[in-house]
Amino acid sequence: MGYQIMTITQPIQSLVQAALQESREKEIDPNEPKISITTRASKATFVYERMRNSVDYKEEHLVRRNAIERILRRMLASDNREDLAENLINELIHARYLPNDIIPQRKIGELEKIFEKYFALLGLAPLKDIHNTQSLSSWTLGIMATEIDEFLVPPHLMHASINTMYEYMQSKLHIEDEISLQERHKQVYIASSRSLYKNDEDTLKYHLFITYYPEWPSADKNLIKKIGAHLQDIRSQIDTDLNHPLKEKLTTTFRKHVGYFSVLSEIISHNPGNAWSDLHIPNQFETRIQEICKKKYLESRAALHRGITRSIIYLVLTKFLIAIILEIPIEYFILQDFDYIPLLINLIFPPSLLAVIALSTKLPDDENTKQMIAGISNIIEGKGDIIQMRKTKQRGFIMQTIFVLSYGILFLLSFGVLIYILQLLNFSIIGILIFLFFLSLVSLFAYRIRLTNQELIVTPPKKGIIRGLWSFFTIPVLHAGKWMSTRFAKINVFIFVLDFVIEAPFKAFIKIIEEWMNYVHEKKEEI
Repeated sequence: MGYQIMTITQPIQSLVQAALQESREKEIDPNEPKISITTRASKATFVYERMRNSVDYKEEHLVRRNAIERILRRMLASDNREDLAENLINELIHARYLPNDIIPQRKIGELEKIFEKYFALLGLAPLKDIHNTQSLSSWTLGIMATEIDEFLVPPHLMHASINTMYEYMQSKLHIEDEISLQERHKQVYIASSRSLYKNDEDTLKYHLFITYYPEWPSADKNLIKKIGAHLQDIRSQIDTDLNHPLKEKLTTTFRKHVGYFSVLSEIISHNPGNAWSDLHIPNQFETRIQEICKKKYLESRAALHRGITRSIIYLVLTKFLIAIILEIPIEYFILQDFDYIPLLINLIFPPSLLAVIALSTKLPDDENTKQMIAGISNIIEGKGDIIQMRKTKQRGFIMQTIFVLSYGILFLLSFGVLIYILQLLNFSIIGILIFLFFLSLVSLFAYRIRLTNQELIVTPPKKGIIRGLWSFFTIPVLHAGKWMSTRFAKINVFIFVLDFVIEAPFKAFIKIIEEWMNYVHEKKEEI
């Protein structure tokens, strides 16, 4: 059924304007000098970056930002700031994070000013503790990398989309927990950014930083001095904002509405020039929603496959490393009870289970698209029901103790059954521990991959006894996976080896090869 949109809220108008601005900025001025470098050896750099990203479980749209931070850590650790802006852009072009012959040359000078601003903020520190993730310089590097990323590729649409969700949820959300108006504004914005774009902590830190100091992008010496004097306090405040007690509940609530805003942003960005007319023509916008929904459903399936592939590569490499370093030596030399069958099961079962769970995810149906049309219509006109976020339950000591003990029993039951089955299969103690470790990680990976895929599903989830029982026994495994991923996220052997052992000499070698090839080319032209 078609509908006539009578009014368009201000956030939607701003979203259309942002899409138009982003579209215009992609247009190339043929008269403006561009950054052009030789990329004869860029294929090797590109392959290396793809390999590295496959073992670093990050959101795809944050890959370039994370690469900028990683490159800066390597460059600044050497305390060599000569041609820092030019070298950074050249390396990003080599790795194909930025296009060649597209970026205006003026960006180098503008980027140098950003570096000068942050060096002045840190008091021209040598940044020797840049690899200490708890240091103030490392914290500042995170927000600097985000600013540089958004300077090189301005995300106008992302900011406008987050603001659209923020404005709508702010008007419709009823929070029963006590929260001040100022805190509510901040937490609703953070939840919008976390749920809609899955922005990481460093990205959110920068966005909060410029919320406190909106004039920071063009800061003068006085502002830099003012912020520098209170930088540690600013860091503490932002870290407090990001760890608010309601953050999990807010993000979970907002995630249920991500599909509407994701599709709406895609519709407007797909053809911003016709967005205004489509918004006002009966049936036209509904047709656009159906087309974009179909497109995003297929893209979601493709993203699902990419997520599975990256996770399987990570699991296989990690399992292979553990088998060589830990499992085989302990079982063969210490336990003297080596069995190939458990080893093969530990190697094959985790990635196979991940593939089966993730690939069983179904695409949204036509009923979901109908619900999407109705929901997007409400957002555009500022209508819709109040979204209730129930008050956090405060249980008494006795009830809390009973629930904790009951959950502990469930935890022991779930893992106890698994351990019993593994013992029947002649698993050693070390084999059992490794199996449970990978099972927990696989369960968490599969859950996250499915969750991303299901964000486009806005129809109520199906319920049943089988689903309830499945959740009942798998929740402890998921919690174990979450705990391990949180504790061991920074202990990624592959990332450590790639970043601190291989990357620096590899990039230096590639640069030498590039210069040699340029020299040979020059000699050829002379002939």
